[in-house]
Amino acid sequence: MKLDEDNLKVFKHDKGHCLKIIMPDGSGNYLHLQLYNDVNSMLIIRDLLLEQEIYMQDVEVIEDGTYYRLNVTLKDCNNDSYDFHSRKLNLNDVVYERLQILK
Repeated sequence: MKLDEDNLKVFKHDKGHCLKIIMPDGSGNYLHLQLYNDVNSMLIIRDLLLEQEIYMQDVEVIEDGTYYRLNVTLKDCNNDSYDFHSRKLNLNDVVYERLQILK
């Protein structure tokens, strides 16, 4: 999946702002760094990540108790890393989301 204006968005939530990768099915993976929780930081990070491709080595399935999460680690042009994670999913759903993000 290539990140573009349509699938990488800044959202407001109860703790501030977050960056979200929107999947083709409408679900999302959120940037989970509290350090970058203001809107201006999120916009800068978004600009640095736009047009990047997500590759297999960027995606990892993590077991979280009885559920799973899809983690995506991306590096910007300054070699800074950003970790995104999905909501808790069952095994079939995490496999499906992984396939979506690698298309």
